[in-house]
Amino acid sequence: MFLIILSKYLKNKKILLIDFDLNKQEVHSFLGIKKYSKLIRENNYFNYFLINKKIIDEEIINKYFTIKIKNNINLISGLDLILNNLKIEKNIFLFQNFLNKFKNNYDLILIDIGSENNYKINNCIYKKSDLNIFLTEGNLIGINKFNKFFKNYKNYLNNFKIIINKNDKYSIDKNILNKVFDNNIIGEIKYQYNYSNLINKNFKNIIFNNKIKKEYKKIIGKLNI
Repeated sequence: MFLIILSKYLKNKKILLIDFDLNKQEVHSFLGIKKYSKLIRENNYFNYFLINKKIIDEEIINKYFTIKIKNNINLISGLDLILNNLKIEKNIFLFQNFLNKFKNNYDLILIDIGSENNYKINNCIYKKSDLNIFLTEGNLIGINKFNKFFKNYKNYLNNFKIIINKNDKYSIDKNILNKVFDNNIIGEIKYQYNYSNLINKNFKNIIFNNKIKKEYKKIIGKLNI
């Protein structure tokens, strides 16, 4: 949801969203898209092309995996249907090839990855990314979860920032959180009930209030994008 809302406020950028959570593809559901998976499963040619040629064909990706969200925003989703049947090493190779194919066509490529992905795949994405953004809740559970993650992946992170998510009156004081996270916090998102409206709703019909807009504008300013 963070990437979806963030992309909404980047109106002067051509953006590619990639759902690279290979265990739980949900970005398309948040955008009200339900039928693309059947089309991909019926495309036997893509399976043949991928396995035999060992490269990503840009035309096939655009035709079967790319969904136009807005004039400046495209979503690529459904890659789990192919990649989960391949070896990890091939996944990494295809991902690198995939980025090389598309990086010159967009101003920003925003990738949503799953914490349950194979760690080798996530390591590759972390190393290839110009910036890694992590959302964590401002409580002891959130801190412990991030510290555990950081211990395992710190050698692969070139640049990272933290956003305190679902911030409310029970969250730890911001000054304390800044010390815990070494002043890498670039913003906070307050918990709001209308975030749930993203689920199974059409992206174009979502109404964002001024508080949400203000939070994201501050984050965009600190990201310099």
